[in-house]
Amino acid sequence: CAHLVEVGVDEKRALLGYDRTTGWVEVVEREIEEGDVVVGETSSGSPNWSHLISFELDGASKLLCYGAESGQFRLGTFASDDPDVAPPFLGQWPVGFSRLVVLKSEAPAVESLRVLTLQGTTLELYERQTDDSFVSVGRGSLNQVGFKPTDSLFTSFSKDGQPRLVAYDPTNGSVRSGALDVTEDGALSFGVVDLNTWPGGLTALESTVVDGVPVALIYNESTGSLDVFGLDPLEHTEPPVVR
Repeated sequence: CAHLVEVGVDEKRALLGYDRTTGWVEVVEREIEEGDVVVGETSSGSPNWSHLISFELDGASKLLCYGAESGQFRLGTFASDDPDVAPPFLGQWPVGFSRLVVLKSEAPAVESLRVLTLQGTTLELYERQTDDSFVSVGRGSLNQVGFKPTDSLFTSFSKDGQPRLVAYDPTNGSVRSGALDVTEDGALSFGVVDLNTWPGGLTALESTVVDGVPVALIYNESTGSLDVFGLDPLEHTEPPVVR
């Protein structure tokens, strides 16, 4: 499978594999307590999604899909047979995004969703509306916002109910985390609060939570190495045992 993301299925965690060329989808449920693979189901889906991002919102597991060639995106509740659940929202963004990062606020009584996109060296921040559409609320170049031109991998995690953005530079392994702020006139700024050095040359960086602790799954395609690093604070941690 070209894509592998963690999703929620019937209050359980599962791995979703997706083949962009064929649209083939495979869902493997896992009992997190035991780490055993228990169910594998395959089905046909829509091809050509270049990005798949899973997250929890409004008490449900959501899946955001984006196609870099078409600019189309899809936001919906994953694997729901409930007739009362709204159908997926289909929308249009510019083509050519190379990175998308979900930034979710979990402050009391306020749950919001923003998506940070990267196109070339331009960052744009979109905010979800009540009908699941998105509007642009901020924009700037990597340099203007406070990133390095060589930053190419991004992810996020929750810190005290607020989103914390992580930026990684594969040329030297530099990694920084901090808050992304947007002014009333739409200017973006990244305030670094933590930094460290990880191995260089990483090709994938995804965040998840293990035993209540935010961690990063990092992957180097050239070596095939997969490791787990702590996100709060940014440090190298022993990988959890996954059987």
